[in-house]
Amino acid sequence: MKTVVFERDYSIPLQGPAAALSYEEAAEKMRALGILELLEQPDAPPPGPREVTPEHQANYEHTLALCCLLARRQAGRVRVLVDRVRWECTIQVDLRRAIFELKSDLALLADVTEHSLGLTFSPRPGGVSMEVRLNYFTQALS
Repeated sequence: MKTVVFERDYSIPLQGPAAALSYEEAAEKMRALGILELLEQPDAPPPGPREVTPEHQANYEHTLALCCLLARRQAGRVRVLVDRVRWECTIQVDLRRAIFELKSDLALLADVTEHSLGLTFSPRPGGVSMEVRLNYFTQALS
């Protein structure tokens, strides 16, 4: 059997109408759709009081336990940020490497993904950082 290699180079500039669109034209289209105004707004916290629901608390505790298990298995470190100004909750897991070869590690990663809003892997000195964003705060009912 012959080895098949699939390779795509996405560093090649776009072709066609999208490639000819200048920054100003793209910005004008975004402004017409209301997207640019959203991007230009200051990073302000959402208005109104927030609270933590029991469901979100249980999800947070479950996901934190999973992240701690992952960090323990791969000799990593866990850091949690519950920001009560911007109303965000993130769990940062610093790992020496991001290798998920065992089925148990893949299941653990899938479970973390299922309970999170998003998962981001970023390089860091000496390893990889995994950031887990959680739905922790809810608009409080008055």
